Amino acid sequence: MEEETKSALDRRRLLRSASAVAAGVGAAGVASALTASPAQAAPGEAVKLGAAVINDGGAETTVIKNSSATGATLELTNSANGPSLRLAPSSKYMPADVAPGSFNATAGGELEFQATADIATLVNTSYTATQTWPVTPFRALDTRGLGGVSGNGRELILNPDVLGPSGLRAGQTLLLNLTPFVNYGWAVLGNATVQGPEANGFVTIAPAGVTRPNTSSINFLKGWPLSNAIVCALGESSTQDPNQSDVIQIYASCTTHLIFDVTGFVVASLYNINPSLRPFTPASSASVSANSTRKATRADRVRAYKPKR
Repeated sequence: MEEETKSALDRRRLLRSASAVAAGVGAAGVASALTASPAQAAPGEAVKLGAAVINDGGAETTVIKNSSATGATLELTNSANGPSLRLAPSSKYMPADVAPGSFNATAGGELEFQATADIATLVNTSYTATQTWPVTPFRALDTRGLGGVSGNGRELILNPDVLGPSGLRAGQTLLLNLTPFVNYGWAVLGNATVQGPEANGFVTIAPAGVTRPNTSSINFLKGWPLSNAIVCALGESSTQDPNQSDVIQIYASCTTHLIFDVTGFVVASLYNINPSLRPFTPASSASVSANSTRKATRADRVRAYKPKR
């Protein structure tokens, strides 16, 4: 299988990371923030904000102590809504013998945390990790025209010319566009069904934009309906249309009708999923009854995670 190039993969990773989109910050503003003079001071002297002297402690660690049981030891505020703290990226990972509790930002966009002696872990963020979310199930495809998101089951097909009266024609590949339901997701979870296959054969489901792999998602006998659970990565269609960012391809070795029901997505954040499909929304937690504490807790946790747009 041809794989996405590194640049394409990095592009999709950034687009899929909901927290990577910062609202209202222009390129000039970002550049000025990165090049502004830092607060600096000589060893043993007080830090003077905006002064052009270097706060160089050499090999010593600067310690700030606080005896309050409830107050924070350090609070940083940016009244212009810019970042309150910046960790300068390091070209290397932390050595194994750093003190537990240490953080390090790598040049590759990862955040390291030294959990215990000799054990450094990566902090899971929407850039380095994913989430699997169930959604309200819906029928994304039915080549029989018997029901779908808009009633006919064929409205999400990007290339309807591959269809015939008996479904997807033998040797053809159907492109199914799931972009109305997920924005730069990593994968889709669902159930695929073949109905009325005209011969023994197989169906292959794969992300759009890659060479069809030499694999099968369902193997079936002539005339027999068969279903199978599917987890498939999402790709982009060859047109590179922004409204076709989350597409899968479905190939059939023989003519057959196809049904595809979606049950979930793998995404960087819940907020990559169309709100109408979420099993609950953060706003709904206020109306959850008192005896539904588990659901309310989950909703509150999602509210706290909501990335800045």
